[in-house]
Amino acid sequence: MMKWFLVWTLVSVLFVCFSSELLAADPAVLDRLEKLENEIKDLKHDLQMEKAKGADRDLHIKLGIDEKKYVFGDYWDDGLFLETANKVFNTRIGGSLNLDARWPSTSSKLQDYLEANRGRKLRDSSEVRRARMFMKGTIYENIFYKMQVDFADTAGTYYIHDMFIGMMNIPYAGAVLVGHAARAWGLNPLPDEDWLTFMEWSPTFGFGIGQLLGVAVGNAFFDEHFNYTIQVGKTAGIHAAEVGKSYNMNLRLTGTPWYEDGGYSMLHQGISYTYRGSSDETRFVGGPSFSEQVPQFVDTGDLETDMVNGINYSAAICEGPLRIQGEYYGM
Repeated sequence: MMKWFLVWTLVSVLFVCFSSELLAADPAVLDRLEKLENEIKDLKHDLQMEKAKGADRDLHIKLGIDEKKYVFGDYWDDGLFLETANKVFNTRIGGSLNLDARWPSTSSKLQDYLEANRGRKLRDSSEVRRARMFMKGTIYENIFYKMQVDFADTAGTYYIHDMFIGMMNIPYAGAVLVGHAARAWGLNPLPDEDWLTFMEWSPTFGFGIGQLLGVAVGNAFFDEHFNYTIQVGKTAGIHAAEVGKSYNMNLRLTGTPWYEDGGYSMLHQGISYTYRGSSDETRFVGGPSFSEQVPQFVDTGDLETDMVNGINYSAAICEGPLRIQGEYYGM
């Protein structure tokens, strides 16, 4: 044991002496050794960081939450938008709140008529007309969806306005929608109150009221100046439940000969056809264009029908602040 200790000591002394002489003879070697040592430290640090990132990335992929693809970034633009970095998924969340108040003034004869035939008169009143929230967006750029619920006390609980999913950019067909949506029939049943000319729909809304639970196909041609929609389904109530036995088919063709400045200068014309079969009862009602919560001025009552055929012609023109629109319904 002592022998090996003496040998190791001798070798160490010789190495130190030789190194000292070498460094004394060539001082540049020291600088080079320091640089090499620093480079080694940097390489070790980079290697440790790469290993840490690799482990974290493997964990995210195993959990299915690769942040480069699926974690949403949010921003505000007339509503809350959520969107992935690669724009594969996006969602918009928004809503609307309408508060209405009215102070009607009318003849005593009309008030007596409404009380006798509708059970109530026109009176001062106010209400939360709409309290809607919606969520809509796209998936993989070609799949779209929307859900809109109205929490105003229209029917005592809630009102499902839209609830559908669809696919767009289909060759020739355009887009296919499945679910609960507004009828493709006439100009009045617009998909959203944001596009109403006045506070409410016009009295002719009574001819097209209601939504369908079914399928719709539509497309646009000639730089979106011509549109068609075909819709088949069953008449649906405000809770997206089927009402009656009737199957409804709607066909709508529209054209805009010119459309400029985002619609501030435009001409719209459209024709629609509707067919409803089976033996459901039919009823048409109409009233003032300032609320649903007032007595209906016109009411046909329940009509026994085997089928209903309807045609519609609509037109609208906009030139800046001047807007004129009208419709003809034939049932």
